[in-house]
Amino acid sequence: MATIAFYSNKEEIYNTYPGSDLGCTYTPECTTFKVWAPSAEQVLLKLYSTGSFYEEGAQVLSIKQMLFDASTGVWAATIDGDLDKTYYTYVIKTEKGTHETQDVYSKAVGINSSRSEVVNLLNTNPEGWENDRHVLPERPNDAIIWEVHVRDFSSSDTSGVKKDHRGKFLAFTEKDTRIPYTAYPTCVNYLKQLGITHVQIGPSFDFGSVNEFTGVDYNRKLQRPRGLLLHRPLSRRGEDQRVQGDGQGSARRGHRSHHGRSIQPCILYSRLPL
Repeated sequence: MATIAFYSNKEEIYNTYPGSDLGCTYTPECTTFKVWAPSAEQVLLKLYSTGSFYEEGAQVLSIKQMLFDASTGVWAATIDGDLDKTYYTYVIKTEKGTHETQDVYSKAVGINSSRSEVVNLLNTNPEGWENDRHVLPERPNDAIIWEVHVRDFSSSDTSGVKKDHRGKFLAFTEKDTRIPYTAYPTCVNYLKQLGITHVQIGPSFDFGSVNEFTGVDYNRKLQRPRGLLLHRPLSRRGEDQRVQGDGQGSARRGHRSHHGRSIQPCILYSRLPL
């Protein structure tokens, strides 16, 4: 018999869910959505055609009532058909009001992270992704660490980085960059010549970033790379920029495939190739 765990706050005690399938579970035949919300009175699943109302063809596709399992605190719904590239939110009603939110277990998101996206990872994962493994440093005490801001690192016109890569994650994939018409190294090339072994990249996750449409207003997101720093923030995230799941995939795969050597990716640090 399975052990039932509990979550408690100052007012109530809730059953927890031991499964690993919260969020959306995609197949070409159907997609199942699950969210743990034991205190909710009602949860609706809302499907959208685009990641925001500002994009061409934006519309609500459907709204479905999710079913509640009191033994686990999980609300669930299954939608038949191939939902790849479909966006969704949860509309959650509690005694304190009704709120629409993206899925905290998102594998991909739309612009400003306001909507989650159903994504077929078989179409988005880079070649060999299933064999990728974390690379641990042999001698951590020997690390020489340099801290960089993703945008400031390459935003200058003299960075030697391609114009559409300046201030973006993609700037870290360029080799042998130099100040134009000189031999002076820039960006990763400069750090390598200094003898830097590891780079602390920040801010890389999307929290409190400027609005990805206008570049002014603030929003609140966590655990996915900042759209402002993407090559094409309005493009489908999981497909073009590998902005899905842990958020570390784009940096890890981008460096590895471009430089031909493994680098050290973790939440903050990446090891420079020698």
